[in-house]
Amino acid sequence: MVGTVAPEPSKQENFVLRNPNKLILDNIPLLSHHSVNTERVATQNRGMKHTVGGWPREYDPEEPLEVAKYQKKLLRDPLLSYAHATRDLVQNAEKSIKQNNEIDLFEEYFAGEQPEHMSESISTKTVMIFKDPNNIKRAATKIVWHPDAATEMRVGVSYAQLRFQQMPPNMPKKSYIWNLNNPNFPEKTLEGQSPLCTMAFNHKNFDIVVAGQYNGALSFYDLRKGHSSGVVKPIDTTVLEKSHHDPVYGTSWFTPSKQGNECVSTSTDGRLIWWDMRKPGEPVEVLMLTDSAQTKDGPAPKVLGGTCLDYNADAAPMKYMVGTEQGYIIQAQRRKQAEVSSRFGMDGGRHHGPVYSMQRNPAHLKYFLTIGDWSAKIWSEEIKSPIMQTRYHNSYLTDGCWSPTRPGIFYLTRMDGFLDVWDIFYRQNEIAYSQKISDAVLTSISVNGSMAAIGDSDGTVSMMSLCRALYDQTLQPKEKEVMQQIFEREFRREKNLDVAKKAAERAGPPKKKDDKAKDKIAERLESKLKEIEAKFFEQFPVEEDEAQPKADA
Repeated sequence: MVGTVAPEPSKQENFVLRNPNKLILDNIPLLSHHSVNTERVATQNRGMKHTVGGWPREYDPEEPLEVAKYQKKLLRDPLLSYAHATRDLVQNAEKSIKQNNEIDLFEEYFAGEQPEHMSESISTKTVMIFKDPNNIKRAATKIVWHPDAATEMRVGVSYAQLRFQQMPPNMPKKSYIWNLNNPNFPEKTLEGQSPLCTMAFNHKNFDIVVAGQYNGALSFYDLRKGHSSGVVKPIDTTVLEKSHHDPVYGTSWFTPSKQGNECVSTSTDGRLIWWDMRKPGEPVEVLMLTDSAQTKDGPAPKVLGGTCLDYNADAAPMKYMVGTEQGYIIQAQRRKQAEVSSRFGMDGGRHHGPVYSMQRNPAHLKYFLTIGDWSAKIWSEEIKSPIMQTRYHNSYLTDGCWSPTRPGIFYLTRMDGFLDVWDIFYRQNEIAYSQKISDAVLTSISVNGSMAAIGDSDGTVSMMSLCRALYDQTLQPKEKEVMQQIFEREFRREKNLDVAKKAAERAGPPKKKDDKAKDKIAERLESKLKEIEAKFFEQFPVEEDEAQPKADA
């Protein structure tokens, strides 16, 4: 019983009988649960002036006489003398030295031996997040690190909405250069005529940036000529009539150029165009990406739309790799004139959708990685089919790249917000590490040493700190040689299968025996039987009286 109330006779007249009467009483206090997401705290980096301190009040450090007087006092004081301080330190260190003589804590039991593979657990950690300052959500389409990443901790991010016919009328056109030392606000703002889909830093002049726009034009920016507010306008833009007809999905600077003024771009309009930033009004050269060579009597070749571009001057300064919408890979070559030199995946092994990303292996430039549909594939320049392929993932893949320091690791981003890490040096049949990065679709990734920048469709770029097992090449000292053996083994296996397939095609299907051949065989069998029967009756002759009834019959 919680409590009692004594009856009052005067209240009986107001009593009304109810049948039934329901009354619910509760002495539990009512609580409400409310979650609040606090606003972001903006921090700033400020310098601090350090002056001499720690002096007693009666001494002025600015007066040389008082400073000399205090120093003489320290030399005369026995409690502050050098000998007294040394004696106190020796008493504490003597105990530790005796313990170390009993048990050597620093003894190396396996000196000179190096493990083949360190089975260290893989982990990542989010250290900072760059959020798009605009209210309209845009995808982070491309992430590029500053070429001098050792001293310049800067990263460029282009923002655009690439979904077909889903761009709102007031879509912002700004992209940003972020500084890892000040992640709250962008350091530079790049603004063009149209949203930027991709960008690239110049390899010789790091302050020059080329950006491919949504309307198909290319813009050139000089980060030194920006406004005091940080907004940088393009110094030059290509003529729209001579530019691409679709959004520019890939661009790169042309390394053999002496002044570093030439660049190349590709788009889904099926063209690979070379530009000179000093003459933006006219392209230097244009190459159509087709599925076959042009012949006089044959049908016209189909145009393949370019979705990504990879250029590595260390591998071949005149070769370009282009991924297409149809899942094929085109290799272009530009010496005297630009031409398509190779096509990969035409006979089998192509992706079932657009190739979203492609990159050469940093240690073995002959092999390159492509990402499309639900799998990633590794190719060799010497064969037109993939030599290695991952299993199909649970979600569609959107981007990927090799580790710049470890040749056996590559990273993949998925539409369900997960980051997958494959370590084919350790195992080739399963994912080494997987982590949920965002609830939105991951759209881009770029790795630089121990840092990985991952962008999503909401415009958020997550800066991930990688563990030593993912970037420290000293943990696997023989990884480069082992990966070379793995790639060559898979290449030889695929080459043998290709040779066997071509031999089977040249032999053709087994020929079917026609009816005439069957009749000849039947005639030969019948004549053989007659010969056997004749020889039998010669050995066993039949009398005339026995043979007559048979003949009559």
